Amino acid sequence: MKGILLCAGNGTRMQPFTFSLPKPLLPVMNRPLIDHAIEKFQAAGIQEIGLVINPSQQAIADHINTAYKGQKIELLVQRKQLGIAHALRSVQDFIGEETFALLLGDNLLTGPLRALVQSAADGKSSLLLKRVPNPQEFGVALVDKKQSRILKLEEKPSVPKSDLAVMGAYVFQPAIFDAINAIQPSGRGEYEITDAIQWLIDHDYPVTYRETLLPIFDVGTHSRWLEANTWMMAEQGQGEVSIGRNTSVEKCVFLGNVHVGDDCILENAVIGPNVSLQNGCVVKECRIENSILLAGAAVQTRQSIRDSILGQGAVVKGDTIRGVVRCILGDKSVYELYEQESDT
Repeated sequence: MKGILLCAGNGTRMQPFTFSLPKPLLPVMNRPLIDHAIEKFQAAGIQEIGLVINPSQQAIADHINTAYKGQKIELLVQRKQLGIAHALRSVQDFIGEETFALLLGDNLLTGPLRALVQSAADGKSSLLLKRVPNPQEFGVALVDKKQSRILKLEEKPSVPKSDLAVMGAYVFQPAIFDAINAIQPSGRGEYEITDAIQWLIDHDYPVTYRETLLPIFDVGTHSRWLEANTWMMAEQGQGEVSIGRNTSVEKCVFLGNVHVGDDCILENAVIGPNVSLQNGCVVKECRIENSILLAGAAVQTRQSIRDSILGQGAVVKGDTIRGVVRCILGDKSVYELYEQESDT
């Protein structure tokens, strides 16, 4: 079985970070999202992977060529972004007549893929489903539990008939390409994967499912990015502190679930819980928790920092005695705190 990882989206909801870094390269516990997805494929025995990117995402190509040199990962280009089903048109030659697994490059799965892969035996396609409190924001599946098959899919229904949401992990048979070529664009001008799957169902192709109870993170907002990072660090080891090479630590207190990269400088700070620092970060004098600092970011203030994301080379400095600071800073931004003097 081959794997397909879709990474060609523009990531507009994750700006300002995606101005300089494609969303699939945003780090969760200091590793790019696509690394976590590739790891899921490989753990399920899928070694031959097609990575769909758009022409502007040279950074993803560079990462793959460096981190996965010699592995069976092929870059495939989608020149227009018109939906998931449209993206699959660009992989048909790569897939041929084989069954394949599909993941979305901005999703973080927390469970293994093997059960989903095994459910697609005997010529079936299979979808990963999860019960959610807000099904109107997802593709929703109506299922026949006795026969373990999907009866109908609805894309973001205003009045959902089910709380089982499609979670961005699929196994398809080659018939999906017939479905994609048969459907028309939706009202928003995209070729919807739900329409293609519904075409399979309507033409008597078997579509089954697996339901998961584990969290799945769509890293599509800043808050969900922080949530994914927090969960991943806790899963790796409750209270773990990891310090990279050539990192200087002086008079710091670590409160657990802290992941520090290489070549960082940490002085007189209380760090954690749930803090990830990429390579080259500087943290001095502050209290910082539940935050992500990308490469070269710096916090040099006596202020408490919480629920924050700092882009590459971004800086928080200065002092004020009022409250806790939360900030979302793009690359090379500077946020300076100061205490305003009273007019009296």
